[in-house]
Amino acid sequence: EDIIKGQREGMLEFTCEETRTCWLENKGKGKFEMHALPTEAQFSPINSIICTDVDGDKNIDIILAGNEYQAEVMTGMYDASYGLLLKGNGKGTFRAISPMQSGLIVDGDVKDMKIINTASGERLLLIAVNNDKMKVFKLKK
Repeated sequence: EDIIKGQREGMLEFTCEETRTCWLENKGKGKFEMHALPTEAQFSPINSIICTDVDGDKNIDIILAGNEYQAEVMTGMYDASYGLLLKGNGKGTFRAISPMQSGLIVDGDVKDMKIINTASGERLLLIAVNNDKMKVFKLKK
């Protein structure tokens, strides 16, 4: 109230009822079902998500990365993530694979990720980290 000094009239008010990182299942006919991702996906803000078969088992896996360094001084940075691989079982359930096991360890304020295919047939995961060098990881074909 001290900041807006009685200017509330005509302002929009929004309420957030879900803050977990989730995926939405399209059930058809305009119906969607929300599924929260594992606890490890909730440690820090997520800025980029890639859905792909990482290990060649024909199941979709999820690669997540984020963090947020531009938070207010009072709250500090949200930087508890080193990237995360979620292994899919093909039935809509995902299991977190530790960064040490997956090899996906990305320190910093990740802003975006893309997968590219090289002329030699390699699949590369490119990760853009704010104020840092781009990170590159080789994926299975």
